[in-house]
Amino acid sequence: MTPCANPWNAVYKLASNKTKISQTMTTLQKPDSSLTSDLNETMKVMIEHLTPNDEQSDDTDHHKRIGTLSTEPIQTADDRDYTPAEVKNARRPKPQKKRQGRWHYRRNIPESINNSLHLFTQYMMSV
Repeated sequence: MTPCANPWNAVYKLASNKTKISQTMTTLQKPDSSLTSDLNETMKVMIEHLTPNDEQSDDTDHHKRIGTLSTEPIQTADDRDYTPAEVKNARRPKPQKKRQGRWHYRRNIPESINNSLHLFTQYMMSV
């Protein structure tokens, strides 16, 4: 591909913040030899070409074993459930080192989320 026809050049320039003017994604040639007509179609063709289909028939024994292990819960000899006190202690807000803004938004928002999360956690542990 020539530098002008490579659509990834625009992506790299955008990611590195080196664009000088707005870049338009170029068209690509589809497998049926037609050209893409818009950005959505171009991105769809790129995704279909660059990402393979995940078919279970192609998996080796190693892949099947890893898939099985990733879905099973891990059980170790010293596993135990967290106590409500441990959960509450982990969510306790850290002491403020500086004054946090005019209306203390940074402090109040996490506290309200923490209180809601505490009630939700208590409910989930009681079910």
